[in-house]
Amino acid sequence: MEALERAADAPGGLSFAEYEFGTNKTAHLLRSLAYDPGLFDRSVSLLVKLAEAESRDGNRQEIASIFESLFHIYLSGTQAPIEQRARLIENLLRSNDAGRRDLGVIGLRALLKAGQFHSSYSFAFGAQPRNFGYWPASREEIEHWYASVIRMLEPLAVSDHPVAERVRHTLAAHFRELWLAGVYDHLERVSHAISAKFDWQEGWIGIRKAQRYGAKLMSKKSRSRLAVLERSLRPTTLVQQVRAAVLTEAWGPLDFADIDIDAEDDGSNIMAAHERAQAMAEMLGSEVAKDSTGVFSQLVPDLVRGRGARLGPFGIGLARAASDREAIWQKLVAALAVPPEEHRNVGILYGYLNGLAKTDPVLCDVLLEEAVTNATLACWFPVLQTSVPLNGRAVTRLKRSLVEGKAPLGGFECLSGGRATDPLSGAELADFLRALAAKPEGFGPAVQILSMRIHSDKDAKRTTEPELIEAGRELVAGMSYDKNDDRQDYSLRTIVDVCLGGEVGGSVAKTVAGRFKAAVGGYKAYAFHYDQFVQALFRAQPRALLDAFFGGGEKDRNLGVRAVEDICHIHENPMDQVPDDMVIAWCAEDAAIRYPLIAGAIRFARVEGDSLEWSPLGLRMLKHAPDPAAVLERFISRFEHDRDGGRVSAILESRLQLLDGLKLGASSVLTEFVRQKREELGLDIEKHRKWETEHDKDRDERFE
Repeated sequence: MEALERAADAPGGLSFAEYEFGTNKTAHLLRSLAYDPGLFDRSVSLLVKLAEAESRDGNRQEIASIFESLFHIYLSGTQAPIEQRARLIENLLRSNDAGRRDLGVIGLRALLKAGQFHSSYSFAFGAQPRNFGYWPASREEIEHWYASVIRMLEPLAVSDHPVAERVRHTLAAHFRELWLAGVYDHLERVSHAISAKFDWQEGWIGIRKAQRYGAKLMSKKSRSRLAVLERSLRPTTLVQQVRAAVLTEAWGPLDFADIDIDAEDDGSNIMAAHERAQAMAEMLGSEVAKDSTGVFSQLVPDLVRGRGARLGPFGIGLARAASDREAIWQKLVAALAVPPEEHRNVGILYGYLNGLAKTDPVLCDVLLEEAVTNATLACWFPVLQTSVPLNGRAVTRLKRSLVEGKAPLGGFECLSGGRATDPLSGAELADFLRALAAKPEGFGPAVQILSMRIHSDKDAKRTTEPELIEAGRELVAGMSYDKNDDRQDYSLRTIVDVCLGGEVGGSVAKTVAGRFKAAVGGYKAYAFHYDQFVQALFRAQPRALLDAFFGGGEKDRNLGVRAVEDICHIHENPMDQVPDDMVIAWCAEDAAIRYPLIAGAIRFARVEGDSLEWSPLGLRMLKHAPDPAAVLERFISRFEHDRDGGRVSAILESRLQLLDGLKLGASSVLTEFVRQKREELGLDIEKHRKWETEHDKDRDERFE
């Protein structure tokens, strides 16, 4: 532990962390060290530092998961008592650092978890025997655990601390399991304390979910106490009802739709419950619009921030019943300008415009025109425009928004959802896609929009219009590559499948393949990020792709093989899309070069049952190649690399059956070559087996 602490405090900080196959071994070691209560705080302190370092690199999920595991009541791998663990989490929750508060919330969720425990972590420490960590021996110990956590969080929950709202949310999300754990007095006390200061509608939803899903596990007395608590937190005013039905999240642990006691758990009734919740939100919007007591003014700051799930339907109801619709809009826009940008939510504006499109379409058009350049709304314009069916005027506004440059280009990707572009003609959409793709970061959104339009055409059994097919060819031909972007693959495949057929498509495919190879060769793209795209290219234009991928000079040819190899390490071989006859015919055109070359790219073997067999194409290449030994040499060189994991010695040993399965006559030119290669492979297997044994011994005995 002291060595780890010295390393963490040394110049260079946490570069001491050791990784193996992407796993942070240091974090796992710290988890093991935390078993001892005397080392728990120090181990967790280093885990926090590791998490902070990982966060700067953009990924701390593994560290956060290890951290979380130390705070469960079961399977924690530590003997640290609840008081020690709760104190540490409280310190993180009260931190001035947002990242540490995030870890505190993760730890709080773990402390409050009361069911469905599992762990994939090791509970051993070298040769030292260990157990699973603290394990409550009685009902009293379980109640003590959760009571201690509630006492710790209560002062925070009733405060105005930056983390207080998340603490209240976390408590509400665990209410059912905590009630079943029997800490009634503590839950009643903290619930009354919170509701005395806040409209704690999440708490009420948590109680209602406990009544719906946990009643059968409760005693009559427990159900009665819970019913009394539910009545005391039940929303009765219009403001409280809006906070419960509109401003809470959907499809999460505290979904208002889940309190529908009459709904059963089959899918149709769950959806019906959500539809009823949507209808209630719309009705509440109408009620607020009709209210004359200032409810709208009281609610408006919260209607434009946070993650309220049913703001859209609420906005529809608001627009439908408002007497001065433009005044309501202006108040919403003014309120939206107040919170920090990262906390803003335009869901109610989206719904309001949707409602206006039906009740006052002229005003709706006017407000959308103004939104293009409005200081507050311009960055949200693409989303707002999709609130109403698109038409020619909408396309004109969208192009104006592109010119204004105030809306992030990624925001235009919203046009790919909900069949938003279906009302547009192919010419209208193609024109907009060209304008979007011409922007520096517009290619990705343009690809997503077009691919989803193609999907929509397919679902509706429509033929994709020629203007869109031409736009698809232009997009693919002009695509840029980013080695950190692996999101476009499926969408590009969709476009290639529809847009790159025919003679014109073959010319485009050659150009695209050449640029793709150049990007891979220049380390501007990883081939395995584009596996579906490359497969689609080979499927659409197999002959053109053979020429483009494997033609040219030696360096260019080998680059094509390398790209295919990179894809095959993780995904299916794109060469499977090329008919075997076409491969053989193509190789025959320049047999001396092409047969050994393509031997490095095709699938040469396949699994049949429990055995490995030569593929039909692999055998045909050995039969027709002018130099079959060169082809077989290339196949053998891939034995170690064409594998899904496991010990190299075992993988190579399984490949011996391929050599043994070759039906060679006594006069075959390959007979002596195969004998020699089998002998070399046997020596290679022994070398790998020796290294693996020594590696295992070093790893498994290091704590002996």
